[in-house]
Amino acid sequence: MFKVAAVFFLFLTTTALADEIDNIRGRCVAQWPDKYSMQEFCIKQQENSLTTVLSFYHGEASTGKMRKIMVSCMEDWGLPEEKADWHMIEFCYKQELDSYRTLSGN
Repeated sequence: MFKVAAVFFLFLTTTALADEIDNIRGRCVAQWPDKYSMQEFCIKQQENSLTTVLSFYHGEASTGKMRKIMVSCMEDWGLPEEKADWHMIEFCYKQELDSYRTLSGN
């Protein structure tokens, strides 16, 4: 859990966020060499999901059960930091949260 918290602590600075966006671009280019529309799609998807995950992390998932769900998804899809799949972290969090709410009657 400490590693996950450290990942988000880094995003409190503009420089670290810019570095992560560079990481996203690099991963998408490597994943889709010579497929420029897929690179563009991948970059937009990952950047949008990064924004959503950070919003959740500092909002509804800042404490309690929602934080535990987020941390679990970060551990599954976010480490090591330079290979974080933000889209899958977002998807995981939403799916787990929906199931938690269904099962708990919320």
